[in-house]
Amino acid sequence: MLGIANAAWLGAMKHELFHLMIRSFIGDIPAWLDEGTACYFESSTLKGDSVTTNLSQSNYRINLLYWGIEGVKHDIHNFHGAELKIPSIKEVTNYNWQEFSGKSGDLMIRASFNQSVSYAFVAYLQDKNLLSKTMEAFRNRAFNETSPANEADDVTILRLHTNDELLSSVTGMNVMKIQAAFDQWCKKKNICHN
Repeated sequence: MLGIANAAWLGAMKHELFHLMIRSFIGDIPAWLDEGTACYFESSTLKGDSVTTNLSQSNYRINLLYWGIEGVKHDIHNFHGAELKIPSIKEVTNYNWQEFSGKSGDLMIRASFNQSVSYAFVAYLQDKNLLSKTMEAFRNRAFNETSPANEADDVTILRLHTNDELLSSVTGMNVMKIQAAFDQWCKKKNICHN
C-alpha cells in the first residue's frame, strides 16, 4: 500500500487497511461484513468523531445496485446463459468466502453484486446506529454449552451463533423483516432502480 500511496489511491488504502485492522479487533468475520465495511470506509470521510459516506450513484457499487441486472446484461452481451440476480440479505450474509467471491468465469459479476449489497447493507446498519453493535456481536459470537458426557464429567463445547441469529439480536428483527426494512431504506436513499 505504501508503494501506491497518493490521493488517487486513498479509497483503496482505506479499504485495505480496514481488512488489516479488523483482523486484530475481531479476527475472522463473514465475507459480507468484512468487504461491506471495507467498501463503506473506502468511500467515507471522517469529520470530527463521525464517519460519513455518500451513497450516491457516483459510487460504482451503488450504481451497480441502481441499474441492477438489466444494466449488467446490457453491458455484458455474453454471460454464458448463467442466471444473474442481486442476492438477498439472507443469501449474502450467509455466503462463505468462496460463494461470496463468485465462480470462475463469471467476470466477477456475482462478487461485484455481493460487494455492492454488502456495502449498502453496512451503510444501512450505520445509518440505523447498528454497525458498532453488529461488529461487537460478531466479536463475541462464541458461547459455551455444557453437556454431560456421562454423570461424572461435563464437556464444554464452544459454539458460534449463526449470522442470522446475530443479525436478529442486533436489529430486533428476523431476516425477512430485515430485508423489508433494508429495501424500504434503499428506496428512500434512491439507490435502487425500482
